[in-house]
Amino acid sequence: MQKREKILAREALPGRLDRVPRLVELARRRGASRISSWLTPEKSFLPQEVLFFLTYRCNLRCRMCGQWGEKGYVKQESPGILKDELSFEALEPVFDDLATFKPRVFLCGGEVFLYPQWRQVLRSLKEKGLRTTIITNGTRLAEVGPDLVEAGVEQVSISLDGIPEVHDRIRGTPDTFRKALAGIRELLAARDARGERFPRLVVNSTVTDVNYLTLVPFVEGLEASGVDSITLLHFNFISPSLYEKNQTVFRRLLDKGCPRWKGFVHDAGGMDLDAFVLIVREIRDRKFAIPVGFMPDYNDREIREYYTGDLFRPETRRGICKGPWNTVNILPNGDVSPCLDVVVGNVRDAGGFLRVWNGVAMRKFRRTLKEEALFPVCTRCCTYYRF
Repeated sequence: MQKREKILAREALPGRLDRVPRLVELARRRGASRISSWLTPEKSFLPQEVLFFLTYRCNLRCRMCGQWGEKGYVKQESPGILKDELSFEALEPVFDDLATFKPRVFLCGGEVFLYPQWRQVLRSLKEKGLRTTIITNGTRLAEVGPDLVEAGVEQVSISLDGIPEVHDRIRGTPDTFRKALAGIRELLAARDARGERFPRLVVNSTVTDVNYLTLVPFVEGLEASGVDSITLLHFNFISPSLYEKNQTVFRRLLDKGCPRWKGFVHDAGGMDLDAFVLIVREIRDRKFAIPVGFMPDYNDREIREYYTGDLFRPETRRGICKGPWNTVNILPNGDVSPCLDVVVGNVRDAGGFLRVWNGVAMRKFRRTLKEEALFPVCTRCCTYYRF
């Protein structure tokens, strides 16, 4: 076994060396954004990541989804929200702006492959030398694998939420696990046929009260699938009382409520936290064939408090959320959003994305966040832990 591991390590070394310049650039940009969040109340260096929600349309109705779940905000809004999305022609000037400073680009939805011009988007991003990650539910992956390899996509993040029967129950549609697994195989075959190392395939799994007891067999079942890693994501949920606290703060500070956060209201009180803590320990202690980790990587006490308390605070002090100095979302209609329920401009505004990034509204939001330190929901948002 040791000999095989050494051989694999040697084979992987060129790939790791290729990543060194990117990692250095990532560290430089992350450090610059962190410094600006410490030293300046309003302005920031250009972001290291830009996430495009190309569409809200989705072919699944996942029960825990903040967009399409039982209380999902897209589900609750008017049908017009599904039609209000930018064409590729409207997006390309934004890509031109990004090409001047080369952030990492994320594409998601809804389901990204329901956006009709996704191929044009990928071609443009490749031509401009922008590193791209696609976030998908995997149900259409078998059809598009060769396109993703040809487009030079760096990473495909596939959402799988448990062993097949549990995953399909969460997704609200039968046969979705099988389709995603078939798509993984097709993408790997397309990658191998071209002799490419990319895109990397990673599985993201949202841990909920429905699937937490099956996490170990889920990971075991994916070990031989060919994916490069598995990340188990603690569910971003809030209680009704926390929602009301956040609503009050948003109205006081931003003169508006936070209706979209209502899509993340959930009761996780049915979880056996003693059992869950033991499952997390087992996964941490085991040596799987591929990297497996939790995000955020809470300890035992943090797990118990996160799933039972409202105003949760992690043990490691993280200060304010540094997301608005590092990353931003561009919504299907072109709105620029540093935080759920917050819009600071639109990419179609005069001056485009670059002006919005340090525009009046964005600077005001950063200053408000810095003065407030944390909104009630901040420690339940994944962005808070990423920077």
